[in-house]
Amino acid sequence: MTSTEYKDRMLEFVAGSMKHSRRSIIPVKKKLASLKEYDITSRYIIDDTFGGRDIVLMVDRDYPEEAFKLFYNAAVKESATMNPDQDGPNVGVVFDRDEFFRSAAERYEFKKTHGLSLKHYTDKQLDQMIFLKPAQMALMETKNRGAQRKWMQFYQSQYRDLREELVSYQFEKVRFDYSHINPTERFKPDNKDSKKLYIWNREVIHGGKVTLENGLLQTLPLPTILKEAPCIINRKQ
Repeated sequence: MTSTEYKDRMLEFVAGSMKHSRRSIIPVKKKLASLKEYDITSRYIIDDTFGGRDIVLMVDRDYPEEAFKLFYNAAVKESATMNPDQDGPNVGVVFDRDEFFRSAAERYEFKKTHGLSLKHYTDKQLDQMIFLKPAQMALMETKNRGAQRKWMQFYQSQYRDLREELVSYQFEKVRFDYSHINPTERFKPDNKDSKKLYIWNREVIHGGKVTLENGLLQTLPLPTILKEAPCIINRKQ
């Protein structure tokens, strides 16, 4: 499968998962004028069932931070314009898991095993840490309908024994603890949250049809599959 075919399949799968109960779901593939300088073919899905406009963005490549912000803000503006009677724009984002779910365990293991700044995390928690790319960091700084985003959603392609599916993770920032450094040291840093390193604490595997609610694709009918076991780290290391 070529890269273009893979991206098209991601769009097709998510759009297909949203089609239910006579909903008007429109998959779109085009070069947006606002992203002309980046030469990016953007893919997204419009749900205009009720005359409004809910939008789900496919982040199927490594968008530069500014390009992602342009993509996202254009969707927010369009959704807000077309949904004047709702509680604000309704925009979701789905990342390609192969590209964006990057394990941090191997790189940061020494910070735990040697009693350094990650010493307070368990082995399981270390396995649940990932690096965020600029587009992901930008998304986590946004709000949807007044609520700070805590979840990210990923498209999992079919591969060997892995099923094609949509998976959601709730994230929080990893906190570096420098208590192992003598407080009398002149350059002892303060404990702080990482900017790029996040840890997931809840995983939801969506089966069946989904609908966009408050910026997240939700499974219909409920419940979804919820678990807290260590996840499968992406294949691209």
